[in-house]
Amino acid sequence: MLIFDLDSFKAVNDTYGHPEGDRILTEFAEILKSSFRSNDIIGRMGGDEFVVFIPMNLTSVTLVSKLNHILSQVRLRFSDYHNAVGLSASIGAVYVNESVKTFKSLYKYADTALYIAKNSGKNGFYINLEHIECTPDKCALCTKECENRKRYTQKEKEYFDSDSSNWNDYII
Repeated sequence: MLIFDLDSFKAVNDTYGHPEGDRILTEFAEILKSSFRSNDIIGRMGGDEFVVFIPMNLTSVTLVSKLNHILSQVRLRFSDYHNAVGLSASIGAVYVNESVKTFKSLYKYADTALYIAKNSGKNGFYINLEHIECTPDKCALCTKECENRKRYTQKEKEYFDSDSSNWNDYII
């Protein structure tokens, strides 16, 4: 499951008006639609938050490539808004596995990953491989300096650096 949030979207509405904000939401939806397969489920959760559920196998290499492509499309298409008000996208991701397979648990972990991406400078993504649950109401500030985040990020790096076949172990 992937959760997307447009950073500084409120500033777009406040500066350019709601019709322009609606146009940006529509264009962002088109970016998502063109980036995923027809059997992937894409939806708008509300406001400037979108969700994508990918029901079939997707390797981590493919996922990382896809997320980087989406971020580059956002940077390209919305560069004027990024320069003016800081518009960008943050993405949280989590894989389906035996312990994380309900919508509620997927959403919880993907939402936590989204908070980590946003609190790590926005305009990026975080894949919640370790199923981190700490959110702003439980953790003081989830930042790059967060010891849990450092530990999990290092574990992910070691895991994927140790054997490139590990990139294929996950299903999203």
